[in-house]
Amino acid sequence: LTLSNGSAISLNQTGRLLNIRVNAQAQAVSFSLNGGTSTIDRELPFSMAGDISGDYNDWSPTVGNHSLQISVFELVDGGWRVKESLRLQFSVTE
Repeated sequence: LTLSNGSAISLNQTGRLLNIRVNAQAQAVSFSLNGGTSTIDRELPFSMAGDISGDYNDWSPTVGNHSLQISVFELVDGGWRVKESLRLQFSVTE
């Protein structure tokens, strides 16, 4: 499933154990779901719930509407710089 703005995720179709991956050329990617604390992934593959050697950790979304802020970072002159930022609105249904 490719997640884009306005997407709907049906848990009956996808199952309840998910993760969100970002394909980007970057040194780090941050994920903030519904305005909560950001999680930052600094290793490929960049994923919201993380992974162990490419085996994705599980994320179980709640039913309802969600907002996900994704920021892609690059390291420039010893400091982090936002390369790209995106906010996705999506819904989760049974």
